[in-house]
Amino acid sequence: MLRYCFFCTIVMWSNIPKSMLNFINSLERFTGQQISETALHKAIDLYNKNRSIVKAIYNLRKLDPPLLSGVEMTQALVAMSSIPVSESIHLLDGYYQEIKQRETGNQKYPRIMVVGAQIDNIDFIKLIEDSGAKVVVDDLCPGTRENWPEVEINEHPVDGLAERYLRRLMCSRTFREKKGDYPGYLKERFGHIGKMAADFQVDGIILLVYRYCDPFGFEVPQLKSYIESLGIPLLYVEDEYFMLSKSRIQTRIQAFLETACSLS
Repeated sequence: MLRYCFFCTIVMWSNIPKSMLNFINSLERFTGQQISETALHKAIDLYNKNRSIVKAIYNLRKLDPPLLSGVEMTQALVAMSSIPVSESIHLLDGYYQEIKQRETGNQKYPRIMVVGAQIDNIDFIKLIEDSGAKVVVDDLCPGTRENWPEVEINEHPVDGLAERYLRRLMCSRTFREKKGDYPGYLKERFGHIGKMAADFQVDGIILLVYRYCDPFGFEVPQLKSYIESLGIPLLYVEDEYFMLSKSRIQTRIQAFLETACSLS
């Protein structure tokens, strides 16, 4: 999907790496136009503004109970990914203003964080919330992983874009050199998950990995070690993208909520 700034704006600088220059030139040929540095800065500003509104909506889920469900958040994220960013900003801002007017209520639910890959179908989130919990935060491709890190504004927009997409997105598909001891490496790689779990006061984490998704599958042992070191209850689920085992998974989720995340 040609939605990211790399695919929307193109610019040429003499001091950027040759590989990046070749990439920019190929995009110019593909789009048939050359876009100025000013236009690229404008696009970055728009996407950063969109991300800041998404983050503000997420923060409304820090309340207990949260002001919106995980299903609502997922639906909004999927919808915004298929429309122009300017329209997304307008609609998300209106949604944010509407949510702020809601009342929290009094009923408490187990607060769950979902970690995984491309969960853009509400079925899995709905399974969790139908089981008596609330998904209050996530580390997912269509969630915080993609929408929280912003592009830093600097002299060369391409540098800021490259820094964000290659280093600031904490994704299993991006190589990261192991430094220091094992606990230090785990904290460097997964520390953002621990911080979000603390900030959103989660009672448990559910890790969903799609079968045969090797980049994420390879990290499961390390990720489990890190989460367990935090003392947070963890449920590891492996299934197909189309959720072919709903009944079995829901039984496991219900047992997890009752035994590890009970509020009683």
